[in-house]
Amino acid sequence: MPSIQTNSDAWKPYTEAEFETITGSGGKITGYYVLTEFAAATSEAFATIDVGTVAKNEVYRAKLAAPLPLRPWEMEDSSGGISLQ
Repeated sequence: MPSIQTNSDAWKPYTEAEFETITGSGGKITGYYVLTEFAAATSEAFATIDVGTVAKNEVYRAKLAAPLPLRPWEMEDSSGGISLQ
């Protein structure tokens, strides 16, 4: 599959964060697909994700739905305020 060429500086950080979330939840990105100008806007892309079986898909979806852990600077301090460490 040819690589996707884009001028958007936001594309790479977005896909890297998306990749980490998907693989961390048990999925595997099998490809990215971009529409042609004839079909729709070329500013959209679709990723296909392999999660294995239907049972593994349920586990994958549950992991994605779980709340993310707070980063240290988002945790409340003892006064009830937000710590800005």
